[in-house]
Order: sequence, then structure tokens, then C-alpha cells
Amino acid sequence: MARTGPRSTAGKAAVARNALRLGIYARPETIVDHEAPGDWQRFRDALVADLAPADPVALALSQRVASALWRLRRVPAAERIALQPPAGCDTSLDAARLMSIMRAEARLTRQLFAALRELRTRQDRRAAEGAPLPRLHALARPTSRKANSEKQNARAGPPRAAPLPRTEK
Repeated sequence: MARTGPRSTAGKAAVARNALRLGIYARPETIVDHEAPGDWQRFRDALVADLAPADPVALALSQRVASALWRLRRVPAAERIALQPPAGCDTSLDAARLMSIMRAEARLTRQLFAALRELRTRQDRRAAEGAPLPRLHALARPTSRKANSEKQNARAGPPRAAPLPRTEK
């Protein structure tokens, strides 16, 4: 028979706080033990303003970057918690919990760089679409007749021999 999770009210309450125990699995707006209320909002607002999103998709990518960075900031605290054995237990490390934290950190890092890469691509594409075309100086008209004749002479190659004068018979 498959496990269906806790059935008692106390068990359900305990499971509901599993994501908060380490914080890296909790939503960014959820405050864990070492954070102050409003920290997430200020962090997200400052980061989104710095990334300067220009459209709704870029805004969503900026918020994804902020979320990944915020959760990555929680990793050192989660590692400290995992390295401290609970009271009354032996001093052996919880290798499974440490591996879980390392996998979460790797996943968050991939999410962060994927969102940053996509955001940069969108910003570069937007800048290229709105940028004026470069002016090519080779296509500019010469400013004087002398410069014009010099260009034509340069294109014509070496000078030709002058035609012989006509003589009348």
C-alpha cells in the first residue's frame, strides 16, 4: 500500500513546516528564523530595479533571479543546521540531508543562471531592435569636387596614355 502522508493533526502540522526547517525549499516571501520581515521585499525590489525589466516577461525573469538568489542566501544557514546533530542523538552527520542541500543549491544555481541568461538575451535583442543603424562613412558623399575627382581617379587605376593630337591633311 502506498504511503499517503500523516493522518493525525499533529503529524500534518509537523509536515507543513518541513520546508521551513532549512528554508531553501520555502517560498522567498516566507520568513525563516534568521530573517526579518520586509527583508525579502526590499531585496526583491532593489534587484528588480537593478535588472531594469522592460516588459512583463523580463519582469518575471527578474523576479525569478531574485527568488533564486534569496534561496541561495539561505544555503549556508541550512548547512549549519544540518551539521548540528539534534539533542540526544549521536554525533554522526546526516549525509542524506547534506546531499539534499547540495542538490538544492545546484538546482537553484542552474535556475539563477538560466534566468539571467534569458534576461540578458531579451535585453540584448530589445537593444538591437531599438538601436539606430550604424552610419557607414564609405557611403557618405564627398564634400568637394577635388575629393570626388580623387576618388574617381583612384578607382580608374593607373593613368592612360594621352591620345595623340589629330593632324589635318
